[in-house]
Amino acid sequence: MANEQTLPMSTPGEVLTRFAGAWERRDAQAIADLFVPDPEFVNVTGLWWHTPKRIAMAHAFGFEKIFGNSHLEFVEEKVRMIGEEAAVVHGRWRVINQDSATGDTTDPRFGIFIFVMEKTGQGWKAVAAQNTDVVEGHESIAVVDGKSVPQSYEDSPTSRGL
Repeated sequence: MANEQTLPMSTPGEVLTRFAGAWERRDAQAIADLFVPDPEFVNVTGLWWHTPKRIAMAHAFGFEKIFGNSHLEFVEEKVRMIGEEAAVVHGRWRVINQDSATGDTTDPRFGIFIFVMEKTGQGWKAVAAQNTDVVEGHESIAVVDGKSVPQSYEDSPTSRGL
């Protein structure tokens, strides 16, 4: 019997609902199945996967080690059609109950996903996705002593007088 996850996506924005549903079920394969056979996926730290198999493996690892108790929800979405067979979908997300490396529960995280969608013979599929963390109060990241550190330029000496 077909369920929502096995039926083709009828609209490009449905990718957000499907992604969140698969996340809640900890179904890494369902996440990978949202994509075309030759996708591109960049995660929040810049890891870049080129196959559904790698997307599934990475998410399975995340569910086992990082996100086993988490809840992901999309709190805002925007769909921009590019002709009739392509679209860009943005989704602002929130994750709660992520596990830290020490096993503690972290504070809520926020970010934005972007999916490039294509209308195929099997409904809408993701061609590419990129996930970006929102770092409130900062405009950039700098590498300091070999570590990525959020940077705020609002009150810096170089921003004065602009």
